[in-house]
Order: sequence, then structure tokens, then C-alpha cells
Amino acid sequence: MTVTRHGPGRTTGVRRYTAVLLAVPVLTACGSSVAASASPGPSQAPAARCGAASGRTLAASPTARVYVAHGVVYVCATRTSKVYRLGSAQSCFVEPRIGPVTLAGRIAAYSQVRCGVDTASSQVVVRDLADGKVLMSHPAISHVPGPESFESVHTIVAKRDGSIAWLAGVSSIGRPTELFEVHRVDRQGSALLDSGGAIAPGSLRLHGSTVTWRDRGKSRRAALN
Repeated sequence: MTVTRHGPGRTTGVRRYTAVLLAVPVLTACGSSVAASASPGPSQAPAARCGAASGRTLAASPTARVYVAHGVVYVCATRTSKVYRLGSAQSCFVEPRIGPVTLAGRIAAYSQVRCGVDTASSQVVVRDLADGKVLMSHPAISHVPGPESFESVHTIVAKRDGSIAWLAGVSSIGRPTELFEVHRVDRQGSALLDSGGAIAPGSLRLHGSTVTWRDRGKSRRAALN
């Protein structure tokens, strides 16, 4: 499911979004599932390498490796050595820009940003690395505040069964203050867990089957089934 939103034909939003891209890392590995993938515990095998040896590794686990090669983001399943192209590491005009990416077992969850004139829309994608199939594609934001809107996903957390939660933000020329939303998609369906301007963008965490985040300085939580 691809969502594309087009705003008025002005160039100020493009310059503004380019500045945002320069300020944000290309990929950010966030959430407890990423930490577990990047730092194997005593019972886990060391993170294996597959795919292009010359590529820069962004995240790795015993089952997968995410890397950048020649400006393109790939994920490689270590069990099969199959490599899947996710999208661009920088530009979002020709193909989707990727980031952040979370690894959980054979699951890769990541965001895609597509850009138009004065607009940037984001989706969250879940891919099964066993066969490369996309299990889910969902708009990152449920409510766009106005024209010339710019969406971005700050954090994604995932479970091995493909259940995910994410924290995304959106701003527009009519509302320069960023609004945030916390979503989940699991066996119970999709749900908007929280929204507002006081959600801490880097606060989403996964603890077992519970996601937590902070809103107005207070901790909030929800089940991820």
C-alpha cells in the first residue's frame, strides 16, 4: 500500500525537507529488538556477515545483516544468503529512502520515505527474510495536519512473529511544531496508541510483549500481542 501526497508547487518545502535529511542519520537502529540483534547474548550465535563485503554494515544479527553499498540499502538473510534491495540510503525522490531498520529473527521492519514537491510521506514495512515477502505495509501517520506535510519514523520495534510498533512524527507549513503518533500492528490488528506534540520521539522501547514510551514526561505502555 503506497501513500503519496502532493502539495502546492512551491520549492520551500523541498529545501526544508533536504535540511531535515541532512540533520537525521541515514539509518537508526532503535528499540530493544535492535539492541538484541546487534549485541547477541550468551545463547546467541555471533552476528554473521553476508552480502557485499565492501558494504557498510548498519545493523546485524545472527540471522540478517543490513548494509549500504553504493548508496543503496540492502538486507541479507544469513541462512540463505539471499539479498533484498530495500531502497535508497539518502535520496527519496527516485526510490524510497530507508530508515530506521529493526531486525528481529527472520523479520526486518523498516520505514520508507517517498518525496514529492513540498511533501514527504512515510510507510512502515515488515518483510519476511526467509522468502523476501512483504508481510505488511502501513502508513506511518494516520492524520496529516495540512498541505506541505513532512512525515518521518523515529523508532520501530519488532517481535519475531512480525508484530511491530513505531513512533512517527509529522509537520506541515501550517503547523511547524511536529506532532507525534505511536502505532502498533499485531495479531489484534492495527491501533493508534497515542498522539500529540509532547511525546518524546526517541522514547519507544520494547520489553518482551510490552511497548513503552513517554508523553508529557510520563511513561505509557501497551501490549504488543
